[in-house]
Amino acid sequence: MSTNGSTSLRDRSAAPESGQADSAVTPLENASIEPRQLRLHEVVRRHVLAVLKLCCGNKLRTAEVLGISRSTLYRMLEAKQEECGGD
Repeated sequence: MSTNGSTSLRDRSAAPESGQADSAVTPLENASIEPRQLRLHEVVRRHVLAVLKLCCGNKLRTAEVLGISRSTLYRMLEAKQEECGGD
């Protein structure tokens, strides 16, 4: 927990004390496909999008949380957009 008493994103990504997975850290929980059927790139894409949502769309913060450069994040998001047929 941060010093001002609020919960930071880093606190939420830590392992939960209750032994149950935090829904913010397990984006596959509500997936319509079995996790064992997903390819690595799909797992990575879903994780990136989940972290982006947790960061309220802040791409710089998302890149920091993921430990990647902002340009790498943009590349990943562009690849997702191309995959969906977007411009």
